[in-house]
Amino acid sequence: MDPSENNERRVILIADDDPQVRRIMDRMLGQAGFEVLLAVDDEQAVEVFRAECERIDVVVLDIGLEKEGGPAALERMRAHSSAFHVLMTSGDVPSEALRQRLEEVGGVFLPKPFRAAMLLEVIAGLLDRSSS
Repeated sequence: MDPSENNERRVILIADDDPQVRRIMDRMLGQAGFEVLLAVDDEQAVEVFRAECERIDVVVLDIGLEKEGGPAALERMRAHSSAFHVLMTSGDVPSEALRQRLEEVGGVFLPKPFRAAMLLEVIAGLLDRSSS
């Protein structure tokens, strides 16, 4: 059985203001069988999340998203629903407060740059939490 078949009904929202990063993650996750939704800033990410939250399994948020940033978007999403996993990414080191908040919500931080295999491994780990 093709491993990507397990991901076919899984939906991932990617919110990153770098078009190249969005494109690369979209391609990587799409090839792995995920349905991918894209957002360019925190405002659009929250808008897409609210419209699709019942289908979204994982939200990938860049910490430095334009406007208010990934952490603010996370809080706005969690005020709407907590039934999703979160993966935050950044080329910068997250603050201790953000690390604690991610731990509280069962989220994960992945430093940029990362390889496709690492992204897929982290997402698989998050999804395994909900199936166990």
